[in-house]
Amino acid sequence: MDRFKFLLSIYWPTFVLIMFFFTEAFYKLFFEVFDTKILLTQITKLFFVIVAFYFIYLKSKKNTLWLIVLFLVFLVGHFSVSKGIEINSLKSFGRFFVTLVFLVLVYLYPLSHNSRRIFLQTFALIMLFNAVLIFVGFAFDINFLSTYIYRFGYNGLFVTSAASSYAYIIFFIYAYYKHKNISSWTEIIITIVILCSSLLVGTKAIYLSLFLIFTLAFAISNKLSIQVKYIFISLLLVTATSLFYYYFYLTGDFNLIREEKGLLSSILSFRNDLLIEVTLPYIKENWSILNYLFGGVSDFNTRSQLGFIDVFYFWGIIGGIFYFYVFTKFFFSFQIKLENALFVGILSLIVLLAGNFFESASIAIFILILQQIFLKGNLKQK
Repeated sequence: MDRFKFLLSIYWPTFVLIMFFFTEAFYKLFFEVFDTKILLTQITKLFFVIVAFYFIYLKSKKNTLWLIVLFLVFLVGHFSVSKGIEINSLKSFGRFFVTLVFLVLVYLYPLSHNSRRIFLQTFALIMLFNAVLIFVGFAFDINFLSTYIYRFGYNGLFVTSAASSYAYIIFFIYAYYKHKNISSWTEIIITIVILCSSLLVGTKAIYLSLFLIFTLAFAISNKLSIQVKYIFISLLLVTATSLFYYYFYLTGDFNLIREEKGLLSSILSFRNDLLIEVTLPYIKENWSILNYLFGGVSDFNTRSQLGFIDVFYFWGIIGGIFYFYVFTKFFFSFQIKLENALFVGILSLIVLLAGNFFESASIAIFILILQQIFLKGNLKQK
């Protein structure tokens, strides 16, 4: 038992990653077979959050206070629009809370080199396993492995399109750092397999990030001449522009949406319409001055799904600034270098356009993976 506790204390992020992935996979399978939602994933995440919060409290009362203040901000905003605690609002708070708890925990209990290596290798193996399932789903048209119901896409065992999008985007960044130096053919083949599977997921966020990260990788590479960089980047631009024109102006669902609602609605998948037709009317009808400062949403389904806007929608102006302060304080535990900043910029653009990043408990573990990728990348550069 003591040996088990010791291993768990060192490799807890790897354990959490495995548990999150496979409990969500079971949830997806159970829903496909029985058409019924179960609380397994929520109970699993709640358990880990409680345990993590306990260890944070043991290590640092000061850092526990950051989390308590955020909860108080939530209560102030919530009670100004509702007479009591609503379960849906608590769930929304919990989704925001999970990421911060994990970041504070790893800040207080930093991963060793070996722990980080196993954590990132496990992430790569899970992505490879899921990539194989994506190919199987595509080959045999298995609905269970699909991303959407009425649109093309296969995301394997990921429950939501957002989780699959951010998992792949973070893997792209991982692959960049992984292959900056000499890699074995096995590692290269694994990366190629996962990259190819990303093309079948069907989310615009993956395609945009793939284009931007590849362009960035060619632009900042010190192994290619200026002429070769221009050739590769030009080919990427021509390919991306041609595909954009084809899918948004010539054929398919995005073209139909563009003709009916406009190009912006087609690119943002109606998120701009949600902002204007649902989110802003809710604010106008329900908010007081207090809500503008500290948020307050009884039904978070009224959000626009535009990442940063949704944070301020839930937390208010003061609460949102405080949330981002806590997030950046504990996420940026590494030295910010040019590469890191550029990748964070690309991810921020995706979050702005696609949303469902900060408010997803499923993505919390991937945010932790991203932080560890940057930490490992910085260590290699020293």
